[in-house]
Amino acid sequence: NILITGAGNGLGLNLLNGFIKEGANIIAIDNNQKYLNILIKKYSKKTNKNFFPFLIDLRNQSDIKKFSKILPKKIKKLDSLIFCAKSNLKKIQDNESSWDEIMDVSIKAPMLLVENLKSLIIKSKSSIISIGSTNSSYVSHQPLAYHVAKSGINQLTKYYANNLGKNNVRFNVVEPGLIKTKKIDKKVSNLNKILIPLKKPAEYKEICDLVFFLSSQKSSYITGEIIRVDGGVTTSDHPNLADKIIKLVR
Repeated sequence: NILITGAGNGLGLNLLNGFIKEGANIIAIDNNQKYLNILIKKYSKKTNKNFFPFLIDLRNQSDIKKFSKILPKKIKKLDSLIFCAKSNLKKIQDNESSWDEIMDVSIKAPMLLVENLKSLIIKSKSSIISIGSTNSSYVSHQPLAYHVAKSGINQLTKYYANNLGKNNVRFNVVEPGLIKTKKIDKKVSNLNKILIPLKKPAEYKEICDLVFFLSSQKSSYITGEIIRVDGGVTTSDHPNLADKIIKLVR
């Protein structure tokens, strides 16, 4: 039984499809009814049997509490929780309201879910995986709150790994670098061939495979780790990156 937040699109959707393909039961959380309707139509034969969709606003504590009371009635064991939900960064600005939104979705909601489902998590010896970012350590074009939240995810993970380890509950973070999407144009693609040692952005599958591993018993002695999947881009220092870019421009 796998719970995924932000399951309607992007990495969350790819994880959902991959886990279902492997025969897992999925609890899918998203705040977009359109995305959930697409999934319900696609997995109509599995809905309420192996696929359980929930329309939840992760900023709404009441929604989380209601869900946390319903879930233990539907399943007896929760093998893994994957926190994949994120704010719409296109609409985010460095102001107070956007700060609160990013913190609520990225840090507060996972904390509330863990706290409200703690008895089920402990009983299940769950593996919890948060999708972080290399922005936890490096600065990019993203807003301040995004960087702070991704750093906070890492510390939240270490705290719970330390405190719930005695119950054989594991917490880890996967930090993707650039992921290949349709929005990456040729110019950016050529630049990444210079900047990324592996010469390409990650495929969704390359991120998913690590999450599958961490959610399984094959990783039973791994907890409190922050694992980067960035093609080696963070191995270069800034002068080295600048030199590569200057040579590319010339």
